[in-house]
Amino acid sequence: MRSFGAFLCLWLSDAVEQRVIRRTCTCLRHLELGDNLGPFVQRRLRTTLRGFYTKDYGPSLGHCNEDCSKTAAEALVLDVYMGNVSTDDLPRELRTAAWTINGLWGLEGATTNATEPKGSAAENYVMASAVLVPGGKEIALFTDGLPALHGPPRRVYVGEGYGDRTPGIALGAVYGAYKLLEKLGFAFLHPLDGPLRPLRAPLYETLLTEGIRIDGPRWPIRGMHYHTQHPLELTDVLQGLDIPMGCSASCVNGTETRPGRIGMPCVPCVEAFEAMLPKVELWFEWCAASFLNRVQWILLATSRMGDFVDSELRQQRLRRICGIAHTFGLACGAVVPIADMQQHGWYMVNTFWKPDVMKSAIERRVDWVAQAGFDFISTENGLSEFTHPDDGVMLNLLDIFTNYAAGTHGMEPSIKVHCSTGQYSERFHDPRPGRQGKLNFNFLPTKADRRLVVMPHTVQPFALDDMAPIYGNLNFSDILEYTIYEMLEGKRAVIWYGESAYWVSVDVDVPLFLPVYADRRVHDLRLLSTFEHTDPRQPPFPDWTDAEHKLRSERHRGREAYKHTPMHGQVTFSSGWEWGYYVNDLAAALASWNPVNGAPDDRAALSSVLSSRFQAAFGSDIGTEIVDWIARVASEQVGL
Repeated sequence: MRSFGAFLCLWLSDAVEQRVIRRTCTCLRHLELGDNLGPFVQRRLRTTLRGFYTKDYGPSLGHCNEDCSKTAAEALVLDVYMGNVSTDDLPRELRTAAWTINGLWGLEGATTNATEPKGSAAENYVMASAVLVPGGKEIALFTDGLPALHGPPRRVYVGEGYGDRTPGIALGAVYGAYKLLEKLGFAFLHPLDGPLRPLRAPLYETLLTEGIRIDGPRWPIRGMHYHTQHPLELTDVLQGLDIPMGCSASCVNGTETRPGRIGMPCVPCVEAFEAMLPKVELWFEWCAASFLNRVQWILLATSRMGDFVDSELRQQRLRRICGIAHTFGLACGAVVPIADMQQHGWYMVNTFWKPDVMKSAIERRVDWVAQAGFDFISTENGLSEFTHPDDGVMLNLLDIFTNYAAGTHGMEPSIKVHCSTGQYSERFHDPRPGRQGKLNFNFLPTKADRRLVVMPHTVQPFALDDMAPIYGNLNFSDILEYTIYEMLEGKRAVIWYGESAYWVSVDVDVPLFLPVYADRRVHDLRLLSTFEHTDPRQPPFPDWTDAEHKLRSERHRGREAYKHTPMHGQVTFSSGWEWGYYVNDLAAALASWNPVNGAPDDRAALSSVLSSRFQAAFGSDIGTEIVDWIARVASEQVGL
């Protein structure tokens, strides 16, 4: 099998050749950006577009790409409007879209692309286009989201709006703006590369939209967990660290140059915290361009970090990072283990401490995280993936954590539900129908405060219904049944938490391109979405008794909110972007917006999920060929 890099090089050479053959002059005559995009996104959009349309040919043509000349009679002229621009500034042909946007958001089923969207309307966007001169090549493009929400930003919590983290920013408008960038040929593939510039100008036909197109998300929560317990590209900066720890950005040749410390010995920085922030901005922009609305990572602590671990400086730096996330409309979350002590996690308590000491420690840590600017907080169960304390002690800690995070700070509390085996509760029995034994300790959160969001988690590329001989399992049927049980109970929010790479001693040791992860993550979302439509009176467990069916029917009677018992979304467990891992993250992100349930099979669904992004990057023909190859390789890997 050819490597993915060599494969892309072949197609890129074809793309460059086609660019020479099919030179097209495109000019950006007018660009207007609404204030509901926020100043940070406005600046990045303007920089991206102006960086491509660089030649100024005056008001008749505007700024044009390198294929243009002053006599370009066949130039494609674009007027681009993004966000809540004044209707007086819009061409007459587009004013209908702007005037009717508020009415359209209130219509049932107004979204035309996503399958039965359940996401917040604040994340929907509208897109329209118009030919300004009949028979000519002057096109106006318009996109916007809901009107900006006003007032102070609020903490994120399941069930609340998702466009109100930063005053004045409408996520739908941000999504629409980046989708329009994609239509113009700017593609976000690798999270640290920024947008790829168009290989050639967009074709006239691809810019036209039939009528007013509205799109929205399938699920309200769509995020990425960046697993900083692995040594990844952004691990240091997301901890607020310099490289190396304790270095000085003002150190020259081992001598300090900062006023007040001039001449003192010091360690120079290889990369200072400030110097690494642009990479974080690129990642967050990729998330916004890929329809995500939250990011999270684990906070670490080591003896080498010393007093920096809980310092005000670290808090300030983390607040700076979360502030950048907010400028894109993203929620920012910290993962802080309660008692899990593995891999340098910044755990809150030692379970041998006295109860009142543990309670105070949890409250202090949640306070610290909230003051660092995080919007939500997640945690871990047990002492490690394979060990646990007394179940009564652990449950009490979960309730203290949940009550303080949600009750005092209004922060969404969540917990990973791991797929490991061999640990059982001594006090609690499995409440799932047909299960009479002890409760899997990983499922202990089902007994906790209902405000605690559960995040069922599997590892490696295996899907929920695959054979999966890992962590003591034969397959993931147990975690699948638990997930469906929580969905059907409807007592708490459920967020799916699959992996896009395993990293440790499996994926990273030998350079392998593994789009099997992308295939299986799309498969899992398609699978779970089918259970959302399960009649709660006829659950998918074959060993439920008639009495249990009756009980479940009574429990759901009159509860229209749980007619389809929805899952609340997905957070992808990412281990960075080596060896093409970014393809897996991209597929998982885009599928959480629309899992393409109408596709005949997983291979077709994966192709559909990735197609628009790769077509933007490499052109329609080449992009389609690349995506078909990725989907074919993924399908073959699934069969291995």
